[in-house]
Amino acid sequence: MKLPPPGPLLCVLVRPEDAEDALVALASAGFRTESTDPRWLYKAWMDGVLVDVIFRPPRSFRLSDEAIGRRRRVAIGGVDAWVLAPEDQVLLELASDAEDAPWHWRSALAILAKHEIDWSVLGRPANEESGLRVLGLLLYARTEGICVPDAPINRNDPGESSDQVKPSQLRFDLG
Repeated sequence: MKLPPPGPLLCVLVRPEDAEDALVALASAGFRTESTDPRWLYKAWMDGVLVDVIFRPPRSFRLSDEAIGRRRRVAIGGVDAWVLAPEDQVLLELASDAEDAPWHWRSALAILAKHEIDWSVLGRPANEESGLRVLGLLLYARTEGICVPDAPINRNDPGESSDQVKPSQLRFDLG
C-alpha cells in the first residue's frame, strides 16, 4: 500500500497542454523534477516539500471551464494562490481514491466537514461511476455526523427509458 507523503504536499492541477511548462517553471525555481508518469503526473521537490503536477487526473475528473470558474483565491503560507473549490477538491479526491491510496476518501470527508459546500455541484456528477462514488461518500458522511442535505443524495436523472435500472436512476428518500 502506498503511504501519503511524509511532508508538505502541494497538488497543482493544470491542463495537459500546460504540464510541461509547469514542470519547467518549477525546475527554473530550483525544484528537482521528474516525469513520474507521463500519462498524468509529474513531481517536483525542494526543501522537503513535494509538488504533484497533475494534468490528467485519474478516472472521471477533468479540469473543466466550470471548475476553473469555481476556483477560489486563498492565502497559503503568505502567498495568494488559486485553489479548486471544495466541491471540485472532493470530486478529485474521489477520482484519486484507490485500494492502495485510501487516504483520498478520508480527505474528501474532511473537506465536506470543514468547508461550505455548493451541494448542487456534487448533485450533478459527470458520469455514473463518479455519481456512485459521490453518493457513497455523501451517505457515509452522514454516518460520520457530517451534515449533508437531501438534495445531492436525492438527485433524480432518469435518462433514457429502459427496462434496466441505471445507477443514475436510483432515488433515495431518506426523509
